[in-house]
Amino acid sequence: MSRKIKREKASEYRTSNALLRSVRWVTDVYLIFLICIYPFVIKPGYASTSYVKYKFLTAISFYFDLGFIAVPTFVPIVTVLVFFGTIKHLQETGKSISDFIKEMKLSIPDIAVLIYLLSLVLSTIVSSNKKELLWGYPTWNMGLASQMLFICLYFIVSRFFDLYELELMTYAALISSAGVFIIELLQKLGFDPFGLYKGSPMVGWMASTMGNINWFSSYNTFFICIGAFIVWNFKKSDRIYKAGLLHLIISSASLITQNSDSALAGLFAMMPMLLIFSCDSMEKIRAFLEVLLILLLTFRAVGVIRFLRGDKASGMADPFLIMTQGVAVLILICLNIVAYIYLLRRKKNGKYDDIILKSIPKAYAVILVLILVVYFTYLMLNTKGFLPEKYSRTNRYFYLDPHWASNRGALWHDTLISLIMELKSEPLKFIFGAGSDQYYSVIDKYESSQIKEAIKSVATNAHNEWLTAFVNYGIIG
Repeated sequence: MSRKIKREKASEYRTSNALLRSVRWVTDVYLIFLICIYPFVIKPGYASTSYVKYKFLTAISFYFDLGFIAVPTFVPIVTVLVFFGTIKHLQETGKSISDFIKEMKLSIPDIAVLIYLLSLVLSTIVSSNKKELLWGYPTWNMGLASQMLFICLYFIVSRFFDLYELELMTYAALISSAGVFIIELLQKLGFDPFGLYKGSPMVGWMASTMGNINWFSSYNTFFICIGAFIVWNFKKSDRIYKAGLLHLIISSASLITQNSDSALAGLFAMMPMLLIFSCDSMEKIRAFLEVLLILLLTFRAVGVIRFLRGDKASGMADPFLIMTQGVAVLILICLNIVAYIYLLRRKKNGKYDDIILKSIPKAYAVILVLILVVYFTYLMLNTKGFLPEKYSRTNRYFYLDPHWASNRGALWHDTLISLIMELKSEPLKFIFGAGSDQYYSVIDKYESSQIKEAIKSVATNAHNEWLTAFVNYGIIG
């Protein structure tokens, strides 16, 4: 069956009666709540923010508690609509259930999600801590209910979301995320107009309406990729290009002030990938240079603004200071301007040839490799103590010790030890996992005194999605 026929059959199904058509509108409303309102739900305080956000997510996804009655919301409503809408569709078309199932072909992402669902079921069966499986560890709340919600959302959105509404949703996402980033920028520049974290002992670890800076960095990294893609992919005459450009400036300014290393890792992963996808077109190479130039100029502008704000601006870690005030960034800006002007002149003279197409990506690839080689060479020499005292550093970016990467290295080590111990004592858990959001119950048995002292609370995840998933869902997951 061709893709066109499959799309036509899918469209025929979801618009065949009022019940199924209403699923689309319910999904749209839910996505608006999720995209535009959820990011701004907040209660000052580290744990308080995560708690109220999860309560809001539960309220719009499962049920809204009025005290005397629980009102069903998105998941139960859509389940009922799809169930009875499908029955009505079968009655109207005269199809059998087996014929209907045959027509609903599964895509590769569908199969991957179903395999993940299978891993949830198997880990639930094997788990020895079933009491906390449903909702997960308090304050983290990534239990079975959350995982099933994500699976449900995938299938509902992939089947009933209308691509004609994608532009509207994109604008909504750009506007709401820009609002979150602007609040963070104001906070880090010493304004904090809403006083969200005023007087909090963890003010340096919090950002905007997201709470923890690591949560914020994930949100920022996701949306900066969208802004970068829009600037890279669309023409300047397109309306969405202007929105994407403004969003990219705001999100990159927010990224360089939020102080979480994770965002830098995301940025350094995004740009080489964007470069790879640019290698088939001179126009895409030019667009890549534009994105890179926007990022670098924004970083430098933030450095100037922070300098003008003086002591009122919050502190920054070394990598962020280098990227906003360092000479290296000025050199990169100059190199990019020269490369960009050179490309424009070649285009004007009609000499947009393959030599340039091949040489610019190679040049940037060489620069990237050199940076990585220099960094890791320095890291190893500095850690081994081979450098003169004048050139040695003991901070967490250039020196490997048990506290490397904010104790992440030690936590990953303890997680690997936990997996090895589980393989010896409970091999079924190694294969199928300990269950949804049960990482804490495994690591608690094997974590070192260093991690207990550093975290001063329960380790709910490994700060590494692969290791966390391995513990929770085993090899299958």
